[in-house]
Amino acid sequence: MNKTKITSLLLCLCLAISSFALASCNGNNGNQSSTATSENTTEDTTEVETSAPSTTEKTEYKICVKSEGGLELQEVEFEVYADLECTSLRARGETDLGGNATFKLAPGEYHIKITSAPDGYKHEDIYTVTSAETPITLKSYIRDNAPAANFTYQRGDVIHNFILSGKGDDAITVKDALEEYGCIVLNFWYIGCGPCKAEFPYIQSAYEKYSEKVGLFALNGNPAESDADIESFMTSNNYTFKTGRADNYLVNCFPVDGFPTTIVIDKYGVICLIDVGSVPEEAPFVNAFEYFTSDSYTETKFFDSLHDIPAK
Repeated sequence: MNKTKITSLLLCLCLAISSFALASCNGNNGNQSSTATSENTTEDTTEVETSAPSTTEKTEYKICVKSEGGLELQEVEFEVYADLECTSLRARGETDLGGNATFKLAPGEYHIKITSAPDGYKHEDIYTVTSAETPITLKSYIRDNAPAANFTYQRGDVIHNFILSGKGDDAITVKDALEEYGCIVLNFWYIGCGPCKAEFPYIQSAYEKYSEKVGLFALNGNPAESDADIESFMTSNNYTFKTGRADNYLVNCFPVDGFPTTIVIDKYGVICLIDVGSVPEEAPFVNAFEYFTSDSYTETKFFDSLHDIPAK
């Protein structure tokens, strides 16, 4: 083999060795890059696992929502937060027929925000829950807005504000009466109603014993009878309780299924009695007046009839 061929062969061999060394170097660099990506992926997965929910056993919390008069308030909607600023929502709920609701959360302090309550009840901004059972009391108030036209009051509802008697500066409203008297008694009637006139003497005799404690208002439900007619009737019979007018809205709202109808509203503004029919006796009215104006009346009570109210 001549010198020229040997030299060419050696040159080719050197080039081949150089190419192989360069490829091996590039391959090692690629393996190092894959390893780094895998480590980063492992770190991300670890962070997610670290932030997973705690497995701490949860505690059952119970709230009991009642009125100031002790009524169990249903359909009170609320939210539960972990902070006073109400940014960390933890649960939602609604009270049942007994005014109760429960929720389960990890042990700690929580804050209740009421989002919906029955008409006529006001609530605090926040109630704090620190124990397994938390009582919540909502106070009633006489709202100025009247119920919808198709609304019918039932026992347990809080009455709205309206004029009971008088006009202009002499008008007496529901709010005025509850500030002055221990209870309000409404009697829906009209002059041409025989059963109404039959019970009026007994209402008057009972009222004379409790005129400073009871706000008694006879609301005339016959638009055909004028104010002058009503005043003449009251004066001629020496009736001293106050009178007013009941338009169709009020008659349908309470409800008045017949005349006379007697309605009792306690000091909390809650309707406690709707009694349709004449009661030509003094004792049932005396019992009602005494029962609802007594100092011992601290809890709202319901009755089906004036005759069911016990004597004090």
